[in-house]
Amino acid sequence: MPPAPRFTMTEREVFLAVLDLPDPAARAGYLGQACAGDAALRGRVEALLRSHEAIGTFLAVPAVTPPDPAHTRSVADRLTATGGGSTTLAADPPSAGDRYVLGEEIARGGMGVVYRAADTVLGREVAVKVLGNRYGASSAAARRFADEARIAAQLQHPGIPPVHDLGTLPDGRPFLAMKLIRGRTLDYLLANRPDPAHDRGRFVAVFEQVCHALAYAHSHHVIHRDLKPSNVMVGAFGEVQVMDWGLAKVLSGAAPAGGDAAATAAEAEMEVRSLRDSDGTFTQAGSVLGTPAFMPPEQALGVVGKIDRRSDVFGLGAVLAVILTGEPPFAGGSAESLRLRAAQGLVGDCFARLDACGADPELVALCRRCLAPRPESRPADADEVARAVAALRVAAEERARQAELDRVKAVGERAAAEVKAAEQRKRWRVQVALGVTALGLVAAAVLGVALNSLWQRAEWAKEVAVSERGKAEEAQGTAERARDLAIQAEGVAERAREAEAAAKKDAEREREKLAVFEYGRAVEVAHQEWRGNSVSTTLAILAGSRKDLRGWEWGYLHRLCQSDLLTLRGHAGVVSSASFSPDGARVVTAGMDRIARVWDANSGAGLVVFKGHTDGVRSASFSPDGSRVATAGSDWTARLWDAKTGVELLVLKGHAEGVTSASFSPDGARVVTASRDGTARVWDAKNGFAVLAVKGHADAVSSAAFSPDGSRIVTTSADQTARVWDATDGSARLVLKGHTGVASACFSPDGSRVVTGGYDRTARVWDVSTGAELLVIRCHSGVASACFSPDGGRIVTASVDTTARVWDATRGDEVLAFRGHTDGVRFAAFSPDGTRVVTASADSSARVWDARYGPEFLAIRAHADGVRSARFDAGGTRVVTTGKDGTVRAWDARTGAGVPNPGDHPDAVQPGAVGPDRARVITTNEDGTARVRDALTGAELLTLRGHAAGVLSAAFDSDGSRIVTASKDRTARVWDAKTGSGLAVLKGHVDEVTSAAFSPDGTRIVTGSEDTTARVWDAKTGAELLAFKGHADAVSSAAFSPDGTRIVTGSWDKTARVWDSRAFRDTRPPDAATTPTPRRR
Repeated sequence: MPPAPRFTMTEREVFLAVLDLPDPAARAGYLGQACAGDAALRGRVEALLRSHEAIGTFLAVPAVTPPDPAHTRSVADRLTATGGGSTTLAADPPSAGDRYVLGEEIARGGMGVVYRAADTVLGREVAVKVLGNRYGASSAAARRFADEARIAAQLQHPGIPPVHDLGTLPDGRPFLAMKLIRGRTLDYLLANRPDPAHDRGRFVAVFEQVCHALAYAHSHHVIHRDLKPSNVMVGAFGEVQVMDWGLAKVLSGAAPAGGDAAATAAEAEMEVRSLRDSDGTFTQAGSVLGTPAFMPPEQALGVVGKIDRRSDVFGLGAVLAVILTGEPPFAGGSAESLRLRAAQGLVGDCFARLDACGADPELVALCRRCLAPRPESRPADADEVARAVAALRVAAEERARQAELDRVKAVGERAAAEVKAAEQRKRWRVQVALGVTALGLVAAAVLGVALNSLWQRAEWAKEVAVSERGKAEEAQGTAERARDLAIQAEGVAERAREAEAAAKKDAEREREKLAVFEYGRAVEVAHQEWRGNSVSTTLAILAGSRKDLRGWEWGYLHRLCQSDLLTLRGHAGVVSSASFSPDGARVVTAGMDRIARVWDANSGAGLVVFKGHTDGVRSASFSPDGSRVATAGSDWTARLWDAKTGVELLVLKGHAEGVTSASFSPDGARVVTASRDGTARVWDAKNGFAVLAVKGHADAVSSAAFSPDGSRIVTTSADQTARVWDATDGSARLVLKGHTGVASACFSPDGSRVVTGGYDRTARVWDVSTGAELLVIRCHSGVASACFSPDGGRIVTASVDTTARVWDATRGDEVLAFRGHTDGVRFAAFSPDGTRVVTASADSSARVWDARYGPEFLAIRAHADGVRSARFDAGGTRVVTTGKDGTVRAWDARTGAGVPNPGDHPDAVQPGAVGPDRARVITTNEDGTARVRDALTGAELLTLRGHAAGVLSAAFDSDGSRIVTASKDRTARVWDAKTGSGLAVLKGHVDEVTSAAFSPDGTRIVTGSEDTTARVWDAKTGAELLAFKGHADAVSSAAFSPDGTRIVTGSWDKTARVWDSRAFRDTRPPDAATTPTPRRR
């Protein structure tokens, strides 16, 4: 029976009491007593009861049918829906367009199915989740599905799986493509341990990473609402991923002064955008979403307004409870009974299990705090939990270190005690032997005195003395043997200690080998993450590597992640825009921290701070003469400032909602602004009076800019159009349609074109005269801004995938990609001379980049069948390459463009030799000739003919007057480098000669051969001076040291050897020769 109604009862107490009454009449009577005089309270309780009845058996049906745990799991297979029942999908995977080819099904959930898929554009494996075919394209499930993708895509953290793409099937259903991760769920790992105490430290470390990932989401105003071990993946390399953001919710912030709630809610989504309202439009009051065994009371009751970061903290406590005890907070019984226990906050049984689990008391206390039924008794957010776990980890490591020191000390004391006891036993044995000897002597003396009177017994006494003396000698021998045994035991102990030390060294070597292997794998994964635009993950992996193992590859990857010229840090939040001054010497940035700043574009020093806006600053730009700055703010105003002093000059008021952009006209006399109120306005830049209101868009206007001649204005809007207007009377000239989400627009320098950027992953170029679409640039992610270069030949785009990219404005080819930001890039623009690009990002920084080169300056597509060698010419202006495809080519070192071809050989070209003047190059081939060519023009200068088979190598001497060649005909030949006449033939090898080189002074030649020898020859006479024998397979190369005293040889027997070139002596280190391997070219 429910309790009798009291004078004051809370909504929760009344609801739970009435829930126990099955009879409607009894419920109505109880409500009448409990809610007497409070109609609002009764209405809320009745709404909760109706929602409870509507839920039915929803929670009794699993949301996901788990796959075979032996199979590989992906990130996307945890993105399960919250609806009950199972989704019926076709046995064969649907078509997801040309880009994704769907393969095997790897997971199935309440809303859809996850497939392994191939990304044909980027050549990688991904996971693709498809909405179930029982949901319509415009259903609430479809909207939640798309919202899940958008939220997860904007959370850039190593512990949160990245979303690559969101698209639609031919039937209109959405699908999303995500990173495919191989690993196990935390639920699987916990279920397969022998007991809850097993490997507890490892799982607490996993839990700490989960806390950090969730802390990042909380800092972006996002809560998860479905934390549990099955939604945590532990990857093959120990990486931890928090999965399934299908129930994620974007929290709203406080209203700005003078603003209304609607504007505030819109601004609260600056960090993470969501299709649903920040107050949870998709989650109605009274609805229950999540997993009952892990729910906090407020979520189990469906009290949406009370679900916040502390609800996720309860989920963290629930995960920690499973790690420590093996059971969730609410275990046993049906789904409905679990929900009721969760709603009442009945965590007593869980606390009893925690107290009995034997874990550290501090860790148990933290878990109990997280599981407190009242939200205000829990930690404020995941960051507080993460810091608490980190502190406990540091304390535990210190205790473990101290325990190890105590153990080592105890072992030492025990060993010392054993040695002391052995010495004491040794002294005791010696003392016993000496005592026996003394007693024997005393007995002999006494018997001698007695024999003076008893001669008859003298002989007997004599025998007794002899016997006693023998015993004493035997005792002394026993003592000596005991001493020998003690010495032997000490030797055995010493050898045991030596063996233990050797075993420790072997174990340390094996650990070091494993560490080196793991470091190599980590670097490989870091490079893959960088190519996937996940700079934060790359930096996290690099930071976690051992410092003593880092080599050039670590520095190379680190440079790729920080390849910008300058990083501007100072804003406390999202940097929404950045642009250069007209002279390129300064940069102005706008931040959502309500501040705009001016920086030195060369040193990065802060110059001026503009303070005055009462809400986030959306954009900032210089006037044409660089003396003023215009800013646009979410506080419904635009403001003009003195660019040198920071003094506020004008406040432009008139818009009815936040101002999204502000920029000057080319003559600096006017300012155009765009606003979320659906209008753009033109203002007099001297007195601040409104000159013109541009109206026509059906939704918020996101950007506005003048044409180069100031006669037109281009605007973009959330109504999916860009429009061109007359800047004098505000009449519409063009409507540009094609985007499904357009964010920005700007004119080309000559005013003939407009480029627009959109969240539909495209940038588009339009003809301003006709409105015709001239070019569509397919980008990798949503485009937040797009701008022309000063010459109009390039376009720079800013993207939510953390990159900015430069494109050819005519062909649409990608020219450069700037990777380094760790969150979405909001704006990008060229410097006035086009040599630099400035970007603004949600990671609180702006960066300046070299617009001429990327991290990898130039990629030359040189030869069809591989490049054998590459080098610069003497001036460094050209690159010369030789290839397997029979060509030698030259390229402009700045642009990569081909220059006049140095020429082709009729057969395969071997790596060429460069003359000391770097003006000539020798090419060799299979027709028995070598050719000398001009290194730049490719003109043939000389042909060396005389070998009877293919020439394998060629080299100049130090002054460039002679050439030596090595051939398959078993000879080497010396030639005059000017005339091409033969000077000497080197004969003596019995197999192909693979290499030949002069000594530094030019008096000798060393050759290597397939006959396993290297030989030294007189360069003038051709006489053989030395033969080096010792390799077990072909000698592939041979060369002199710079001083000519040594020769190094390389062989297919897997060794390199160093020889004394003045006598037959191998000076290589004493390493054992390896087993010969088959010869190969």
